[in-house]
Amino acid sequence: MGFKVQAGALEILAKRLPEVSTKLRPELAPMVVTILTSIKNVLATQKDGQVMIYALHALRSIASTMAPGEEGPLTDLVPHVFPGHKEQPLVAPALAALSSLS
Repeated sequence: MGFKVQAGALEILAKRLPEVSTKLRPELAPMVVTILTSIKNVLATQKDGQVMIYALHALRSIASTMAPGEEGPLTDLVPHVFPGHKEQPLVAPALAALSSLS
C-alpha cells in the first residue's frame, strides 16, 4: 500500500471510528484487529513521520473505543509506540495513543 493511501486510510479511521455507535462497535472488532496488525507494521517499518502520526491517531481512536477481542493486539503495539518518543513531532501523538490505552 502506498504511503499516501496508508496515511489517508488511517486519517479517515482516526476521525470516523469514534462516531460508530457503541452497539455496532463490537461487530467491527475482527476488522479492527486486522487494522491493528497493519498499524503495528507501519510503526515498525515506516520512516515517514506523517504516516506514523496518522497511525498513532488511528491507534488512539481504536484504543479509546476498544471492543472485546482487541485488548491483546492493542497491548502488542505498546513497544512499537515508544520509539516515537525520540522524534519531537511524534511525542504528543505517541503519548496520546498510550494514554488512550489506560
